[in-house]
Amino acid sequence: MLTLFPEKWQKQWKKEGFEQFSVIQEKSFSILSQKKSAILISPTGSGKTLAYLWPILLQTKPQGHQQVAIITPSQELAVQVFKEAKKWAKLLDLSTCLIIGGNNIKRQIEQLKKKPEIIVGTPGRVLELMNRRKIRADFLQTLVLDEVDELMNSQQEWNLSEHILKKLKRDVQVVTVSATAHHCIAKIQSLINSNVEILDMRAQDKSQGTIHHYYIETPLRRRTELLRKLSYVPDFKALVFFNTVQELGVVADKLIYEGIAISTLASDQNKFERQLSLEAFNSGKTSLLLTTDVASRGLDLPHLDTVVMYDVSQMADSYTHRAGRVGRMGHSGRVIALVNDRQLRNLRQIANSNGFDLQQLYLSHAQLVTHLSKNNQAMNNVKEKKSTKNTPKKANKKRHKKQKNKGARRHKS
Repeated sequence: MLTLFPEKWQKQWKKEGFEQFSVIQEKSFSILSQKKSAILISPTGSGKTLAYLWPILLQTKPQGHQQVAIITPSQELAVQVFKEAKKWAKLLDLSTCLIIGGNNIKRQIEQLKKKPEIIVGTPGRVLELMNRRKIRADFLQTLVLDEVDELMNSQQEWNLSEHILKKLKRDVQVVTVSATAHHCIAKIQSLINSNVEILDMRAQDKSQGTIHHYYIETPLRRRTELLRKLSYVPDFKALVFFNTVQELGVVADKLIYEGIAISTLASDQNKFERQLSLEAFNSGKTSLLLTTDVASRGLDLPHLDTVVMYDVSQMADSYTHRAGRVGRMGHSGRVIALVNDRQLRNLRQIANSNGFDLQQLYLSHAQLVTHLSKNNQAMNNVKEKKSTKNTPKKANKKRHKKQKNKGARRHKS
């Protein structure tokens, strides 16, 4: 397959440190090179972005008009895909344009006037510019829906994506990509007019490194304090997932008040705030990146080996995508879920359905351990007894026999 790359690409491939192609990259190359529509399903971290970029870019010509549109569910993923596409497209004299909400639309229109061949963006802004005829749907030859199941999970995002699909010519190549889109196949097929090739590589792909799954039993009221203590574990760096932006904000404020260096990545932040947060985390200025599922899809965070779930999602697919931020391309990683008794039962159900083992974890003397020593167990027992002794007792309402009820009314004789 490498021999099919132009010389400039072969040099870039070696420069990137690649040693071999992943299963999804090998299987999808010939199909996408023939401009066939396809559904690509492969584990997180298996190189899906390059699996569709390489063959699609090679069939794109530097003709000075829009030919490829790549749609992603989040701005962060769009930026990441744009950077990757731009790097390889530039070597073929192709130009790339980023079209996302939050950016100045006038500047984007000016960029489109330069007639880029590849457009990467989010569905809302792309559709808006299509309606203004700044993006010519009739020129497009290929449409990619990255993390298609995430687009489907949001009714608004999927409605926008459907409108984009309806604007395209019938013979346009449509490629959908995800790690967990197997349950969406029938729905995707119904939206694509041409025959669709289905490549489900989940069973064949072994590129994912070993991921260890742990849990720490802790009540909700103590989890912020636990995060504070985790930040003091030597070399600890983690992506921390919350189910809601509101809870994330409350915990972030408490940790900042405690002087903990954290970053946040949430849907209520603008593009520049998100970018600064990612840069601070990737550069090591902060050890905790607090986020929601906005960061569970496609984001590649270098040297990340730990995911902490402050809240465990009820959905197994969400757990899979969150856990997929580690163990990418052969590297090992760990996932630590913070749970109470009820949440532990749900977590065990997810573990059983996904086929992974769970192990309890403890924080002791600024170290994460799987077993407590007898001394530590004794200390924990003492702390529990002290906490029960300190609980306020109910006031004794019985009065002494000689105590007079001064508030009682005297009856007249």
